Amino acid sequence: MALSDNEIIKALEDWLNEICKSHQTSIDLGYESIAIDTEKYMSLLRGTIDLINRQKAEIESIKTIHKSYVNACRNIKAKAIKEFAERLKEKLIDPVETWLTSDVVREEDIDNLVKEMVGDNDESTKNS
Repeated sequence: MALSDNEIIKALEDWLNEICKSHQTSIDLGYESIAIDTEKYMSLLRGTIDLINRQKAEIESIKTIHKSYVNACRNIKAKAIKEFAERLKEKLIDPVETWLTSDVVREEDIDNLVKEMVGDNDESTKNS
């Protein structure tokens, strides 16, 4: 079972506090005991905790930025669709001018409107 970030931080902090209180100078691995430089070891534990906390803060910051970006993209897309619909309505042909019974838009008007709104990408592909 994997530990959560908070569980890892808590365990490291508990371990750090235990070392500080006991002035421990060695770590018992069960099969052997290893001498440690307590100050360097405590510094490493503090650095590890700080690193985890900084990375968590960075992840939260990135999530916030991503959420803002997604919302902005949705708003831009919605605005573009609305603009396209409004401009397409301007291209409607009045049924009085034709034998049809409802308004129509010519296919070339749709194509031209798309090119006008997004640019004609055919030129960039011809040079490739």
